[in-house]
Amino acid sequence: GQAFIILPFFYSVLFDLERELGSSTLALVSLCEALIASIKARFSGLLRYFEIGENKKVSNEDKSRILIELDAYLCEESREQNLLFIKKHLYPRLYQLSLKYLPMPATSAPIERVFSQSGFLMRPHRASLTTKNVCLLTFLKCNTFLL
Repeated sequence: GQAFIILPFFYSVLFDLERELGSSTLALVSLCEALIASIKARFSGLLRYFEIGENKKVSNEDKSRILIELDAYLCEESREQNLLFIKKHLYPRLYQLSLKYLPMPATSAPIERVFSQSGFLMRPHRASLTTKNVCLLTFLKCNTFLL
């Protein structure tokens, strides 16, 4: 006799759990859609090439994956090791996008001047400088006209 009394209780608990799961899933989906919409608004210029190519069709799913990778990349805590070529397996779509839009020439006159200034700063008596301090000193040396 007790099994018949307990059984409806379990059905009501199961129904409540199922309803909460459905509502939380809907809330999560709407939150993701809002996040993707805000990322699209901020970085729409980066994704413009998807609409240009006739022979290269990219689905909305791929676009959203790129936006999710971009958001994850921008939300990373550590900026020291935030280089895309190191994390090409973690962000494969963002890596491909950066190869397309962020190529740099092998050499250029301004960068050669920066390397030269860094060479003047890195003397044997300054061998204990940290990477950060060398970067800061090079920046100051090359941008004294801004001070």
